[in-house]
Amino acid sequence: MLGLFFPQANEKGLIVGSIASVIAVYICRHMDVSWPWYAPVGTVVFLFIGVVASRVIGSNTAEQRVFIDNQRELFVKPKASHYGLLVFAGITILACFVIPDWLQQALA
Repeated sequence: MLGLFFPQANEKGLIVGSIASVIAVYICRHMDVSWPWYAPVGTVVFLFIGVVASRVIGSNTAEQRVFIDNQRELFVKPKASHYGLLVFAGITILACFVIPDWLQQALA
């Protein structure tokens, strides 16, 4: 995802973003943050830190840029399955808001 939407993304940014994401989820776990928020927090931290680290350290070779451009072309014309994944992601995000409260009420 990082390489598809941010042309400057590279391996070093990916590694630094991944490590920062794991640390962020670990911190959330110990700060009494509800578990459905682990994925959104980890994703946002991964993307933000990954982009910043990619811009600061490392760069892409010409061969890597060609590969990234070829991968990006796969998303130029979305297919039905792409929209299905988008709907699934939306439903999942909404469920993260509803399920914790529903479970608390059901178990109380």
